[in-house]
Amino acid sequence: MPYVAPSRWKIASLCVAGFAFMASALSIWSPELVRDAWLGHNDFIPSYIAGKLASSAELYSPERSVQLQGELLGVRAEWMLYMRPPFFAVLMMPLAALPFGIAYAIFQAISVACIAAFVWLFARKSMDVAVLASVSVPILLAFLQGQDIGIVMLAYAGFIVLSEKGCGFQSGLALSLCLIKFHLFPLTGLALLIRREWAVVRGVVAGAVVLAGLSFSVVGANWPTL
Repeated sequence: MPYVAPSRWKIASLCVAGFAFMASALSIWSPELVRDAWLGHNDFIPSYIAGKLASSAELYSPERSVQLQGELLGVRAEWMLYMRPPFFAVLMMPLAALPFGIAYAIFQAISVACIAAFVWLFARKSMDVAVLASVSVPILLAFLQGQDIGIVMLAYAGFIVLSEKGCGFQSGLALSLCLIKFHLFPLTGLALLIRREWAVVRGVVAGAVVLAGLSFSVVGANWPTL
């Protein structure tokens, strides 16, 4: 029997129901986690501070980061330090120019939109994607902890979708955005080389060069050693 693509409303209803169930369960299991997520006392803080320091040589300075945490947010947590490449800090600059609460709300809205787009791109092929994503503990925790995994998920989805359409170079450009969390994708790069997907590789290299250039331009020539 051929697969019949579900309706948009069915996909959305399943995702909302699954997410609501998991959020309720987590709120009972760890009310502190939900409280911190509501206040923004999570991994968004180092990203926000990084946006403030993006054009500074102090981007990776623990002392300066903790100092700004205290001055701007009233918290001082040495474990909340920025560990992403400099170009992501540059992308955070528009949000860092806003008050923290507004910036955090926008960032979380972007995260939800990215995750929803990821699910939408694949759920029309298989409902399993929508169901599994809506009850995924890692995805929900990443959202509650103010992480940037939604952006990476959408970038990787763009890589897959564009690859399926034969747009090798463009898919490589999308994959290069996953350098935000470069440690998660070494096997993807190895697979591209083994399969000799040279158009994709060229796109990855081109995107990486642009992102590296952006990083060097805002932090300086010695940023990899900071």
